Amino acid sequence: RPQGGGPPPKREQNGLAEDASAAGVPAALAMAGLSIVWYLLPIAHKEVVPHMQGLLRLENAAHFPFACVFLAGMFALLTFYPVLAYTVATEKHVDNSTPREQKKKQTGLGARLQGAHQNMMESFPLFAGAVITCHLLNPEANAYMAALCAIYVHARILFQIFYTVNIGALRSLSFIISFECISVMFVLALWPSCIMPYLHL
Repeated sequence: RPQGGGPPPKREQNGLAEDASAAGVPAALAMAGLSIVWYLLPIAHKEVVPHMQGLLRLENAAHFPFACVFLAGMFALLTFYPVLAYTVATEKHVDNSTPREQKKKQTGLGARLQGAHQNMMESFPLFAGAVITCHLLNPEANAYMAALCAIYVHARILFQIFYTVNIGALRSLSFIISFECISVMFVLALWPSCIMPYLHL
């Protein structure tokens, strides 16, 4: 920076602008994800949840959020099988002693499959915790919770697909939508008066 308090060099100004632009991308994606969740809530409530309940043949519709926890947990485990299949198909020797170390060395499709699996394993405990917390602290919000759970399950499936085929923007958007579902459920449980007036089914 030149002495005398003058403007920074042009290169520094461009760098600051690029940093500000990059910092705005996560915020823009978060707002987009939240807007999509708000838009999808009534659709999920009226169309998706009843359809999924029919497929699951639940005896009590109020149990639907916990059925989604079961589905998400099973899906988290199933995402490991593409990783295993890819490793068996591409590696001469499958290291069963330290398999995670072997998978860390993978690139391309193998790395994406492993990344998607790890991300699902990280997301699932938060999702299960959100469902349990909301059920215990605000059982009146079951209809909202059911719609959010349906959106979460579909968003995670899309995340797995987009991660595998390497569509970065849609992968990030589907991740943020699933994360927003978890966040909204926690807010419904802990601060219901702050959000209930703005949710419409």
